[in-house]
Amino acid sequence: MSKSGPRSIAVVGAGDFGGRYVNALKESSRFTLAGVADLESSRRSELARVLKVPTSSTLPQLLETIPNGAVDGVVIATPPSAHLQDLSFLVDRKIPALVEKPIVSDRQGVEYLHSLSAEQQQFVLPAHISRHMDSVRALRQMVHGQRIILISAWRYVPKERLGLHGADHPALSAMIHDFDLVRAVSDAPVSSLHVTQTRSDPGLQHPDTVIATITLKSGGLVTVGNSWTLPNSSRYVESRFEVVTDQQKYVLTTPSDALVVRGAAGDVHPATELGLWGTGALGGAFYRQLDHFSEFIDRVVTPEVTVSEALWSVKLALEVASWQPLN
Repeated sequence: MSKSGPRSIAVVGAGDFGGRYVNALKESSRFTLAGVADLESSRRSELARVLKVPTSSTLPQLLETIPNGAVDGVVIATPPSAHLQDLSFLVDRKIPALVEKPIVSDRQGVEYLHSLSAEQQQFVLPAHISRHMDSVRALRQMVHGQRIILISAWRYVPKERLGLHGADHPALSAMIHDFDLVRAVSDAPVSSLHVTQTRSDPGLQHPDTVIATITLKSGGLVTVGNSWTLPNSSRYVESRFEVVTDQQKYVLTTPSDALVVRGAAGDVHPATELGLWGTGALGGAFYRQLDHFSEFIDRVVTPEVTVSEALWSVKLALEVASWQPLN
């Protein structure tokens, strides 16, 4: 049964996406921001000064400063390698968690998720923003029941964002969204995988262009490509997702370019359907995901992305990240 009044949500990790959650929660009348945990002391000080909310360096310390029962849920938006520690802490205390992608980033995390009982999984909601786009929901309905022949997903990310995500292999960052989209339209198991990857700069920690070719046991062929070489940082992302069935071809692009802002520095294409360029007005997939989390806390909705689906994407991403070329 849902409670009346706004939901009280804490955020751990206030960087790139975590900062967006903090702002969204403060702007929404449906939520209150219970507090923020972040390792960076200067960021904590600024958040405490501007937002007037409790802050701490770690999630356990933050929750100690908040009265018992005053937190309805927690958003985990730390770097992926830190997810497991906070997630297990929340599951043990039966506090619902919205966990940014990838939900875990190593074999230990995969084993932990496999060990969770059905009851424990009711406190874990993977955050895959693409599932909350109207176009993705429509696509899933349209292809349902059709035989999928080909899936092609290509995503370009501004190269400047390597500064934020360069510590992670592309398969465990932006590409995880594409794997989840594949899973959203087909639950067929993978029968084979081949990976091609290159570095545009030999000094990079990981390849910045990766192509995964996958065959499904249903006979479908899947190609997923990511390239962190987009030379236009005014675009949050540029992606194209295609599904060919025995009846139709479906094409989904992000951003849709329905809105273009022209200025002295050039054109900007706000990703309005993602809700990542808002001006305080709630809308887009990002905000729908938060609303979905509120309903998940109330146990009145089936998770848009289940733990088992998130595990499918993570395990595939780990296989791609560990791929070794032939000598």
